[in-house]
Amino acid sequence: MQFKISSLEQAYSKYSSQITDLEHRALVASFGYSVDRVKSYIQGFGQQNAINVQVCMIFEADKLLGLFPFRSAKINKLVPFKIYENWTDDYNYIGDPLLDKTQLVPVLEFFFNWLSKHNIFFIFNCITNEKIKQHLQKHAQNQQNNCELISEFESAMIESDLSSDEYYKKALTGNRRSKIKKSKRYLADQGTYEFKVLDSIANKISMEDQINWANTFVEIEDAGWKGKKGTSFASDENATVYFHESIKRWFADGKLLTSELLLNNKTIASLYLIIEKTGNITIARCHKTTYREQYGKGSPGMLSLHHLMKYSLDNHNFEIIDACTTPDNIIANALMKEKQTTSSYIISSGNAFNQKIFTFIRFLELSRINSRQYIKTIVLNLISHKKLNGSK
Repeated sequence: MQFKISSLEQAYSKYSSQITDLEHRALVASFGYSVDRVKSYIQGFGQQNAINVQVCMIFEADKLLGLFPFRSAKINKLVPFKIYENWTDDYNYIGDPLLDKTQLVPVLEFFFNWLSKHNIFFIFNCITNEKIKQHLQKHAQNQQNNCELISEFESAMIESDLSSDEYYKKALTGNRRSKIKKSKRYLADQGTYEFKVLDSIANKISMEDQINWANTFVEIEDAGWKGKKGTSFASDENATVYFHESIKRWFADGKLLTSELLLNNKTIASLYLIIEKTGNITIARCHKTTYREQYGKGSPGMLSLHHLMKYSLDNHNFEIIDACTTPDNIIANALMKEKQTTSSYIISSGNAFNQKIFTFIRFLELSRINSRQYIKTIVLNLISHKKLNGSK
């Protein structure tokens, strides 16, 4: 097994065909996003992020087995040292298939050696399991490196073999059931509504339906707050091209599930799931949801997600349906009752000077995380207090 580290652009120009083939075979989740996705993110949503983005590629007999990008870590501004982290995103916490296979040991050995050689720090983000924890601790001890957990968070998912009726009979609270009924009554007052699912796993989707769905999704997203903020797909030509090319490929490969909510034959909400296969395990990952904000009172995004979750439970045997959201996403937490934990470890070479820096960085990071949580708690308490007073 061989490892190569290069800039994002160098990797893309030199190994473009292998990277494309790797994506096609759905083996692109070593420690985060594929190069293709990161490149699109950088091109479409912030050129400043292109600085210090690198890619680690894993080869065996000149065949690309996996890759993962990493970048300058978003940490406390008081830290004056270079720190990298594997790629993460606020809405996507991607699993690490390579870490669950035999490649785990050489991957970790390479990274610890690389860290020591370059005398830098690394924040390692991963879906938590005991196997990963044990290997991290073992290799840190063997090579006299520092490795310590600095944060963990839980995000919503579904891991169930129940039917949708059975699952939501247990999962939904009385309050959430009332909200769903209220939202449906609101839409019924506006006219006739229906849900439409495009299931490329079970059916061949016509090119016309593919194009219409993709164009409508981009149009609705751009008409909302993301368009005003300049972060919608339509806000950047490269991002738009990437989205349409990806959708076309996912439909063709049978890896896309989409859901639309139509009101009087007009789409008012849309979302999609991407299917990942790692060995015998099939995972569905929720990606973007968009809706027409003038119908916000009817919670069209929530209703669309609920419908697609029910459809998935009744028609497919996904091991996991990953919400790919932040831990405090109210709707995802209401509709998806199981949890997965993502952990962040800080790793560095273990010399005496680095040990002091390591302790300092850990202190600052824990302070930043705790202060953010404290502020969030205060805000939520204020909102709850306001609602309570408003109901009196």
